[in-house]
Amino acid sequence: MKVIGIDPSPGRQSYLYSSDGLRRKDASQVSRFLAELSASDSNVLICWDAPLTGPSAPDSDEFRVSDHTQRRIEAFFNRQKWGFKVPKGISVRDYAACPHWAISRRLVGLPRVGPWDVAWSDLPFKLVSEGSCPTQPGRYIVEVHPAVALWLWCNTPAWTGSWEYKKNKTVLEQAWAALKKRLQNTLLPSGTSLNHLDFEPENDDELDCFITWLLGILWCQGSSEVILLGNRTTGSMLLPRVEGLEERFLEFTGIDSN
Repeated sequence: MKVIGIDPSPGRQSYLYSSDGLRRKDASQVSRFLAELSASDSNVLICWDAPLTGPSAPDSDEFRVSDHTQRRIEAFFNRQKWGFKVPKGISVRDYAACPHWAISRRLVGLPRVGPWDVAWSDLPFKLVSEGSCPTQPGRYIVEVHPAVALWLWCNTPAWTGSWEYKKNKTVLEQAWAALKKRLQNTLLPSGTSLNHLDFEPENDDELDCFITWLLGILWCQGSSEVILLGNRTTGSMLLPRVEGLEERFLEFTGIDSN
């Protein structure tokens, strides 16, 4: 399965990363690229750096608190109690406050927000929101959050600096060096080493796009390094598997049922 990481931008060029390397495209070019891909017989997984789910049950006439602003997965990463509150510099915005929400709707039809949207089965790419990477041929899409992934991978006692890599080039270089060190000995289930770690991101968008692709590669290979956290109701993100994350999230969603 071909994996393509996409960091969509509503106002600037979007970034795409695959085994072919890094590309930049404006909105019309991304639209044409996705249209051609969805019309082909390609076996592909798109890893999308933007919210792909919204209201917990968009086809229902029932409404939960925060249905139109915040998903439970976003609440989880913003609350201290559960042990995974993101630090300054790692932003987990409410899905409705994300500026790339609109371009995602236009390009891939997600997130679906109500019964007037096209059916799940009619979308150009099938949303995977829980479980393992699909093994059947098809055109799939999964949500990722590369900033949270970077933090989960590199958040060790050895890290004593800032997480504001989107504002500071020095922090960006430190974060990339830490990530490479963390992953340099990681083997894929096939027994081969990760490739492309010689990539050198020039800015935060390039780093985000690379991490987006890397998560998809690990997931497709069946690596224990990653997990698709959540589901269509709570919101889901493809993230590194770290101790306690899945258990704490399940505990949180069991209590926060409103």
